[in-house]
Amino acid sequence: MPFLSGVFTLNAKVKTFFLLSVFFPLVGLFASPHELQFGSLVSKENTYRDTLNPFLDYHHNPLSWLQMKAGTGLLVSVKDLEGLNYRFEATATPVPWLSFIIRGSQRAQFPEAFSRTSFLGLTKLQVSPWKEFSFFASFGFYKRWIVLDHANLIPFVNQSSFSQDDFATELGFTSTLSSNLTSLLKVATYDPWEVYNLNNPFVETSFYFGAPEATHKWLATFRYQLLLGFGRLDRMTFGLAYLTQW
Repeated sequence: MPFLSGVFTLNAKVKTFFLLSVFFPLVGLFASPHELQFGSLVSKENTYRDTLNPFLDYHHNPLSWLQMKAGTGLLVSVKDLEGLNYRFEATATPVPWLSFIIRGSQRAQFPEAFSRTSFLGLTKLQVSPWKEFSFFASFGFYKRWIVLDHANLIPFVNQSSFSQDDFATELGFTSTLSSNLTSLLKVATYDPWEVYNLNNPFVETSFYFGAPEATHKWLATFRYQLLLGFGRLDRMTFGLAYLTQW
């Protein structure tokens, strides 16, 4: 029948349109840049047990101006499994020199049975007066909710015992030392996993081994953290990570 034939033809067109509308965005999603980092941090503590922090970090750019991040890591000492942390982060870069960062993270500390949920918002500026050299600075604010007596893996399962808030900042520069070596030096109060109070900043130097366009790189990090006002070492951290892109 002509009517049924027209209906079948219309349905076929609708199905084709539907498949194309779903297929191409999915292709675009999986074809857009991805980065996977896995490595470990070793921390020499002054007021706590020394820890090993193996981690896994995934970055994805669904849009040219948007980067999504998700990561998780363990904290292990000779004595115990100390804790687990994870985070979700989004970075919007409307112009090359300006970025906006939003991050939520969770840490569960098992031996002491406490957990904390943190929310961080930042504005980052970056300028490159020379091709091999660039400055960056970040300014923002964080709020943290602490739950005592519960090592929660899921945020806000229990009512928070108290909360904290403070400013967060970062200042540093990157320099291209050779075609396969880039260095970074910064002073900051936050890292990919934690946010620290303003009186607990750290100085960090990092080296990326691999050409800027390479899909495989190594990252080596050294950090020296102080507790200002007390004039003593709080923490020394060494890190090594492998980065792969596709």
